[in-house]
Amino acid sequence: VSGSTTVLANVVGFQPSTYWAAFTVAPNGTLIYNTSVGAAQSALTWMDRSGKELGRIGAPAIMANPTLSPDGSRIAVDISDEKANNVDLWIESTNGVANSRFTFDPAEEVVGVWSRDGTTVAYRAAIEVGASLFLKRATGLEREKQRFTVPQSDDIFPNSWSLDDQQILCTHQTSSDYYLELMPVAGGEPTRFLTSKGSESNGQISPDGNWVTYASD
Repeated sequence: VSGSTTVLANVVGFQPSTYWAAFTVAPNGTLIYNTSVGAAQSALTWMDRSGKELGRIGAPAIMANPTLSPDGSRIAVDISDEKANNVDLWIESTNGVANSRFTFDPAEEVVGVWSRDGTTVAYRAAIEVGASLFLKRATGLEREKQRFTVPQSDDIFPNSWSLDDQQILCTHQTSSDYYLELMPVAGGEPTRFLTSKGSESNGQISPDGNWVTYASD
């Protein structure tokens, strides 16, 4: 009924860094949900190629989207603070020391992607006017730079840097589809990477810069 609200569950499991909640609704109206409290914690874990666990990095937390720096010494990772109701990027050292918070804005800041030379991290922030792509020096000593903003109905995520660090391959999400865009780091408008009838996302540029892998429907 219009204007009425019914509470069906007070506790539902969720993961804020990946926009995931543990419930689904069937076409006949049946609701299925997980009654676990809040979000589950994770631990950054080293694995060898056979799947054997070699060790862990840092303390467990509600985290997602870890990415290794090119030299393998640092990890950019989303960490959720349930008390502050926010998600920020942290830089974790792979030797377990010198871990530090990287972003500080009240806006949700996620999906850090390292430049090829390891000096800069691109990430997505949910600011008032819409999702934005930001760039920040990996030292954390300089202010971030807002590079591009999409309308509030859209979203954008950095995926991979070009070989010369002059462009960033991004996934642009709209209400109708997803597609890949190349964002010039120095300025200017992005250009669409592919023109097709399908949706493309999660583009990754190969280490030699000659190929791109991506997901498509």
